[in-house]
Amino acid sequence: MRNRLIGSFIFGFSLLLLFIFNFCLSTSVNDFTKMEASINENIKENKSNEKNNNLNMQKNSLVTTPLINNEYSPCSSGTIVIDSENNDILYSYNKDKKLPMASTTKIVTAITVILNSDITKQVQIPKKAVGIEGSSIYLKEGDIYTIEDLLYGLMLRSGNDSAVALALEVGGSIENFANMMNDTAKKAGAFSSNFMNPHGLHNDKHYTTPYDLAVITSYAMKNENFRKIVSSKNHTVVNHKDETKQLLVNKNKMLFNFKGANGVKTGYTTNAGRCLVSSAKRGDFELICVTLNCGPMWEKSSEAFEKIFSKYDKFKLVESGKELMKIQLGKNKIPTSICCNKDFSVIVKKEDKNKIKMNIEVTNSEKTVKKGEIVGKIKITLDNKLIFSENIYTI
Repeated sequence: MRNRLIGSFIFGFSLLLLFIFNFCLSTSVNDFTKMEASINENIKENKSNEKNNNLNMQKNSLVTTPLINNEYSPCSSGTIVIDSENNDILYSYNKDKKLPMASTTKIVTAITVILNSDITKQVQIPKKAVGIEGSSIYLKEGDIYTIEDLLYGLMLRSGNDSAVALALEVGGSIENFANMMNDTAKKAGAFSSNFMNPHGLHNDKHYTTPYDLAVITSYAMKNENFRKIVSSKNHTVVNHKDETKQLLVNKNKMLFNFKGANGVKTGYTTNAGRCLVSSAKRGDFELICVTLNCGPMWEKSSEAFEKIFSKYDKFKLVESGKELMKIQLGKNKIPTSICCNKDFSVIVKKEDKNKIKMNIEVTNSEKTVKKGEIVGKIKITLDNKLIFSENIYTI
């Protein structure tokens, strides 16, 4: 009897030990699985962060966006403000909404003509370009103007007759020229627009977005001929048929009323409402504002510009290929110019200027180096946060 009791006790105790062992094993396996999943998740997150950091480092500008989203109330169907150099978005409202844009279309018309013609060429006005609906510079069949003067008529007085004359001269037909306009838009980085005509008269298939129109304008403003035309307050055109002259005064009130304004185009149709693409530059800081279907377009564009210009500034910290400084290299400590092969700018609040710090780290100072060799890194921080890091080279 006693032996049976001892045997039962041993058997029961063994079962208890087996249960405890299985429970611990199961818990360990579960914990290990969770730990493994956590490690894998951390690896993924680190890789993602590393990828994002690399992308940030590759960008040639930094902006604390949005700058004025909480301070500015739009009254339009769509508005955007961008830095004209890098297309950084400083403010946006319905930036990707497809909208009619009236005569601001002529920004695309003008840059397409400039890039595909000799603007000094004289052209004869065809019958098809006479008497076009809407705003006009009153061209007559047989008149002779340079392409450049027709561009002034297009951009200063919004001549729809100028638009048609230029489209027929450069594209051969309105349809073909519209295809050229669409090609221009894509080259500028605008992929949500469609152009059906050179003047902007209403067509259900003729539209853009605030973002697209802004980047197209940025693209156009990098052309000196375009910039010269749209910044002109007035211009005298000559009809070489009889050498008569006509003074054109720009309809863009921003040029006359806003400090630093230097372009670009107004527009209006019943469907599109009042539209304005404007630009302004103070120092090295140039902005482009697009506002579509906005009644007080002058006031609201000026307000957006002033809010940014008054509180923020742009600093070009690194210019590609330009000497950063001289450092001593080699055993003989020869003064050698160094540069970075990338541009970098930053837009910050004016009071944060002193929070920008630049540090040059030389890692190859002892041996003699040739031109174009990597000799270290440039690192830029804003409020002790790394915002730019690139190799430096000997010049």
